[in-house]
Amino acid sequence: MRVLLDACMPQDLRHEISGHEVQTAHFAGLADLDDGDLLDAIAGRFDALVTADKNMPRQHVIAGRPFCVVLVRTHHNLLDELKLLAPRIQQALMSAQAGEVVEIR
Repeated sequence: MRVLLDACMPQDLRHEISGHEVQTAHFAGLADLDDGDLLDAIAGRFDALVTADKNMPRQHVIAGRPFCVVLVRTHHNLLDELKLLAPRIQQALMSAQAGEVVEIR
């Protein structure tokens, strides 16, 4: 699965997600896009977006898009805290369907 880590996610989280081709928004040249443009730009390039932007699913339609969104909810968006959620992120990536938002805590 081709996974994009949103610009709001720590870049080193990519090392915690195994078995997938993981890129950061910065590396993919997408870090400066606003949410709507980002969602349009990743269609066909990625199968999943991992983000901590809780407003994205409320402000943009994800249903019908060719990728899923994994919304990670934490108190602080720090790598150490996200590492603890890596198994849940992994599970969400394996089970999510295109057009679906999966929220994990």
